[in-house]
Amino acid sequence: MVEVTIEPADAARFADAQATLTGGGDGAGCQCQWWTLTGALLDAAIAFASERGARVVEGYAYDTALGGVNVNDLYHGAVSTFEKAGFTRIAPLGTRTVLMERTLDQR
Repeated sequence: MVEVTIEPADAARFADAQATLTGGGDGAGCQCQWWTLTGALLDAAIAFASERGARVVEGYAYDTALGGVNVNDLYHGAVSTFEKAGFTRIAPLGTRTVLMERTLDQR
């Protein structure tokens, strides 16, 4: 019998989450759990970039302030998710997409 475990999608498990969502099993075509991982994956990406000496991380967030949100458009994260992770708005990129940026601490 196969044993299934559920682990948090944090920086330590980033490779597992990435494999799951990019081809491990049904990941490449499944969108059933993307919304539960957005904040954790963003945190893991920030940690990954910081550990490798990045000075700035950019993201392309979806602005939900206008209402009428199609949840499928949120797959790359809402502005509020990026703001909670310490990003600031840099510039609008179209009607709802916003360029977000976070300066990382230099070690």
